[in-house]
Amino acid sequence: MKETSVAIDVFGGYHKIAVAPSGINGEIIEESLCAEKADRGQFLTWISSSLNKNGLSIHDVSRWTIGTGPGSFSALRVLSATILGLTFKKDNVKTRGLPSPAAFSEFFEDNTSSFAVLYEVMKNLAVLCEIRKEGMNCSLRGFFPGKNVQELIPNVKKPESAIIFLPAKDGQGGHYSQESENGIRIVREYPLRRLIFLNPDSWERESAKELVYARPSAMIPEKK
Repeated sequence: MKETSVAIDVFGGYHKIAVAPSGINGEIIEESLCAEKADRGQFLTWISSSLNKNGLSIHDVSRWTIGTGPGSFSALRVLSATILGLTFKKDNVKTRGLPSPAAFSEFFEDNTSSFAVLYEVMKNLAVLCEIRKEGMNCSLRGFFPGKNVQELIPNVKKPESAIIFLPAKDGQGGHYSQESENGIRIVREYPLRRLIFLNPDSWERESAKELVYARPSAMIPEKK
């Protein structure tokens, strides 16, 4: 088995995968798929296709990191179940879940103790997530729901330590746009690759067979 690390998430209206072919020291490849064009029942096909494009297969992956939201309940559970199936009875494969907004720690200095991320989960539902940051370790301290991002902005305590995530329509975009809202920086790209590097000690506490017990950071049900 090759030392390949993969991070995967359903976040910001896109399914996204980040692949580090040589572990965390290799070049990281990212690919996005618009959620509106995606079939949740075909996660496995999409994952396999993304890996094959880079000369890899599912059997080459030794570490899986899943973004656990806050986000759509059904999408997160389908994704978790898919990865669980891929890693079933593979004791040499490690799997873990990390809060999706933790990836935005990429945009803050190492001495930042906490930061906030605001984003839309679905129509008429947005969240403000507070992330605790200690070096390369991040954890979800809590989150606050609202009808939209603008409604949540007054709850931001430190605008300089907050980000509004407004994904680019093509799922790509640059790290920062030149825009801001009430002094809060706007980011157009979800830096999923960051999850590969975060919480390095968590690999020693979790294994693939324990994934079935992993729950999303916030299980937000779909609106009917």
